[in-house]
Amino acid sequence: MVESALKTKLNNFPKITNKEFKRLYELADILSEIESAMENPTYRELLSYFNTTAGINPIVSKLPHNIQEKWTNHAVRYRKQFDVVFPPFSCFTEFVREMSQIKNDPGFVYDNDTAKDSSTQKQDRNPVSRAPAKKRGNQSAPHVSTFKTEISPTGNMESIDSSSLCPLHHTGHSLNSCRQFRSKPIGVRRKYLKEKRYCFKCCDSTDHVYKNCSKNITCNVCQSTEHPGALHFDGGEKSRDKEPVKTVTIPHNEKVTANCTRINNASGRSKSCAKILMVNVHPTQEPQNTVKMYALLDKQSDRSLVRPAFFQLFDKKYETVNYLLSTCSGLASATGRKACDFTVSALDGSFNADLPCLLECDNIPNEREEIPTPDVALSYPHLSDLAQYIPDLDPSVEIVMLLGRDIPEVHHVQDQRIGPSGSPYAQQLHLGWTIIGETCLGTMHRPDTVNVNKTYLIKDRPSLCKPCPYNLRVKERAPSDTTAHDECEHSIFQRTRDDEKLGFSREDQEFLKIMDRDFTKDLHGRWTAPLPFKPHRPRLPNNKSQAVKRAHILDNTLRKDPIKRAHFITFMQKLFEQKHAELAPPLHDGQECWYLPIFGVYHPKKRDQIRGVFDSSAKHDGLSLNNVLMSGPDMTGIYQVGWLLDCWWQAHNIVYHS
Repeated sequence: MVESALKTKLNNFPKITNKEFKRLYELADILSEIESAMENPTYRELLSYFNTTAGINPIVSKLPHNIQEKWTNHAVRYRKQFDVVFPPFSCFTEFVREMSQIKNDPGFVYDNDTAKDSSTQKQDRNPVSRAPAKKRGNQSAPHVSTFKTEISPTGNMESIDSSSLCPLHHTGHSLNSCRQFRSKPIGVRRKYLKEKRYCFKCCDSTDHVYKNCSKNITCNVCQSTEHPGALHFDGGEKSRDKEPVKTVTIPHNEKVTANCTRINNASGRSKSCAKILMVNVHPTQEPQNTVKMYALLDKQSDRSLVRPAFFQLFDKKYETVNYLLSTCSGLASATGRKACDFTVSALDGSFNADLPCLLECDNIPNEREEIPTPDVALSYPHLSDLAQYIPDLDPSVEIVMLLGRDIPEVHHVQDQRIGPSGSPYAQQLHLGWTIIGETCLGTMHRPDTVNVNKTYLIKDRPSLCKPCPYNLRVKERAPSDTTAHDECEHSIFQRTRDDEKLGFSREDQEFLKIMDRDFTKDLHGRWTAPLPFKPHRPRLPNNKSQAVKRAHILDNTLRKDPIKRAHFITFMQKLFEQKHAELAPPLHDGQECWYLPIFGVYHPKKRDQIRGVFDSSAKHDGLSLNNVLMSGPDMTGIYQVGWLLDCWWQAHNIVYHS
C-alpha cells in the first residue's frame, strides 16, 4: 500500500515548466517522503529500484530541460568521484531540494518579460488605457507605461534579522506565518523544528530553547496562547503521517484517544492519588490463569490500553495492528499487539466483566505513588472506615492496564465519600473502593522514617562515622645511627626519581610479560614478536569477503596507474626475497583466521617508491585486529608500542592467507 501510494503520487505529478518553479517544492516533499520510507527496513527492498535509472529517470523527465541538463552533469560528476554505476536516490533528492531553493530565491529572479506582460495587463484593465490614442499627423502618440514600484523584503537584507526569516523560502515572513509549513503534518513540523534546533515555544529563533524562552506567543490562526502558529494543529487536517502503514482489523481512520495527563512540578511533587485499583484479570476461557494487576480508570480515553508487560503475563498468540494515538501532544501513528477475550473482576469476586480488545501502548502512566493505600484513608476522618476495603500496596504488582470508556460498567459509581474542601474523596466502583485527590497533610509529606545521627569527634573533627578501633600509624624517624639511617632509606616517605611517573596498568604489565617471554631471535637473525592478544577477547570473524573486496579495489587502482603498479610489485618482491612474508598454511574447518587488507602510500619526499600498509584497523562485523590486541605502554612518550608492533609485523612476521 505504501509503495502504491508513493508511485501514484509520482505518476500524477505534472511536468514542471520554466514558469512553475514553485512546484519544485512539492516534488521535493514527495521525494523526501520516499527517502524517509527507504530508511525503514520494512520498505527498503520494495523501494530499492529508486536507486537505479529505472526509478529516477521518469522523475527527471518531469523537470524543466535546463534542470535536466544540470542533473546529468551532477550525476556524472558523482559517478566519477565515488566510482559507482549510478547515483543513489538520496543524491537525487538532495539535488531537487537544492534546485527548488535556487530557482525560487527571490533575490535571483530575472523576470523582464513577465514585467512587461504584467504592465500590459494592468493597462488593459485600466479604462483610461483603453481610450484611443490621439494622433499627431500620421504618427501615433508615444506609448507611455507606468510601473508600480514594490519593495521586496529581500531588497535590504541587512535590516532584517536573519532568525526571523522563513527557513523554507528565505523571505521576510516568519515560520509562524508560513502557510506552506503549516500545511505539513504536525509530526513532520515537529521533526523539522527539532533538526533545525528551533525553540518549540516561539518557533522563531535558534538561539534559545523552550525553557529559556520569554516571549508571549499567540497563534495567528486560532488566537490560542498555548502554541505558536507554526505548530497550529487542526484535528481534521489530512496528513501523510496519519495514514497507517498496515491495517489488520482497525480501520485506517480510527483514532484512539488517551488524554491521561500528568504534570510534574520541578520543585517537588506532592502526593496525589489517582483512580487506580487492584483487579484480577484472566483469559475468558481460562479462569485458572488469573493474574493480579493495577488498573488505571480513565474516562477520557475511548479505548482500553495495556502496557507491553501485559503480554508477558499470558502465554498466547497476539495480533499486531496499527492505530492512531491522539494525546495532548498531538496525533501519532502507533503499532502494537491486540489482546482479546479477557475478563476483569474485583478482588472479592463480587463483579466481573468481559474486557474489549486491548491495544498495546507504552505511554500509560506508571506512577506507583498515585496508588491509594490504607494509610491514606486512615489519615482523614471521613475516609478512615474505608481503610479495610483498600488493599495494601503490593510491590510485586505493576500498573499494567488503562480502562477507558469502551467498558462503561467499571466507571459506574455505587457510593461516594466527600470531605472538607481541598481534601481527597473516595468512590465505590464495581471493582472496589478508590481514593482520588491530593493526600498530603497540610501540603507537607508525612515522612516514612525518622533518622537520628550520632556525632563522633575524630581529632577535633566531627564525623557521622564511628571511628575504627583497628588502625595503623606510620611515621618517619630521624636517622640517629646507621640502622636508623638504613630504615629511613626504605621508608615509604622516601622520595625517588620515579615518584612523578605513571605506573603501568594491568594490561600494560601483561603486554610486557608476553614480550619478555615470546619476543625472540630466530636462526636467521630476525626478531619475531608474538601477537599480544587481550585476555578474554572475542573470537575474530572470517573477513575473507572484506579482504577480497579491498583487493579488487587495489587491483583496479593499480591497473589505472602503471607507475604505481610497478612500484607496488617491487615492494612485494622485496618482502618475499627477504623472507619477510610467507605462504600461510591451509585452514581447517572452524579455525580462527583474519585477513589483512593492504593499500599503498607514498612518502612526500620519496615519490619513486611506495610503502604497503597492512590495515589492521579494518573492521568486519564490528571487530578489527586492533580491537583484540593490547597496544602496550607508552615507552617513548611519542610512539605507542602498537605502532612498533605494526612495523615489526610488516618487516619481520607478515603472514598472508591465499
